[in-house]
Amino acid sequence: NLRGFRRAIIAIRQSKLPDPKVLGNAGSFFKNPVVSTETANKLLTINPTMPVYEVQGKAFTKKLSAAWLIESAGLKGLTLGNAAVYEKHALILTNKGNATGKEIHELAQTIQTKVFEKFGVKLEPEVIVLYNKFETICSWGLRVAFLSGNNAVFADCELYCPQPNSN
Repeated sequence: NLRGFRRAIIAIRQSKLPDPKVLGNAGSFFKNPVVSTETANKLLTINPTMPVYEVQGKAFTKKLSAAWLIESAGLKGLTLGNAAVYEKHALILTNKGNATGKEIHELAQTIQTKVFEKFGVKLEPEVIVLYNKFETICSWGLRVAFLSGNNAVFADCELYCPQPNSN
């Protein structure tokens, strides 16, 4: 039934994803990149186990797994200061307690650079990265990484930002 299905999905997610109340994170930090079919095929000749997905409604394009690219670049578990790639899921960046905005930013840039160097694929952030602009940008339902020189906070606006007035 639907209730059992929902519980199963929640259990799977909880086994792979850190609880943001325990370990600061913004869920999936990078989007799964969309590349040309030609690029995907070239990568598959070198990496035959690489997951490749169809992109509905877009001919001659394929979607790659950002998590697979990050893990295959040897970055799963990488730590820079107090910022880290989650050891159970390479797509998640975590704040291990006192990460600075600079540490999160540098970790994300390191991942983007290493993945591009190894695969020629550019990763784009899925989270909205804000630099000292929390009050003006926080919109309902967005996953956000707030970065400033001395702190880094991950938030799901749906959970942590005030609900907008319905007036």
